[in-house]
Amino acid sequence: MYKYALACRNTPILDIGTVRKETEEAFLIGLESEKIKEELIGKNKRRESFTDADIMKLAIYPLTFKGRKAQQTAVSEAIEIAESMADDNLKKYAESGIFVFSDKVITDKDAERIIRRL
Repeated sequence: MYKYALACRNTPILDIGTVRKETEEAFLIGLESEKIKEELIGKNKRRESFTDADIMKLAIYPLTFKGRKAQQTAVSEAIEIAESMADDNLKKYAESGIFVFSDKVITDKDAERIIRRL
């Protein structure tokens, strides 16, 4: 049968014999915010299609900053990047991700901006 164990530092482990899944915390503040932003803006300028990984980077971009004000500014920047995407379906997907990941810091104005587009 399935067994669920907790490793040190409360890291969840699912061990079902031949398959073992372990998750651990990820600290987004350690990521290079400006590098992420420039990479995504560059893809937009070159009209390259965004991968799922790019969409995820855009969604978590605001959370790579410390402090509510900096995060709110980054949410606005992320929305601008998403709005300039060529593919409307990817644009909606990206904006949904931004909305979900930034739910605790997004301003009412930015939330309304996304909701109107969706």
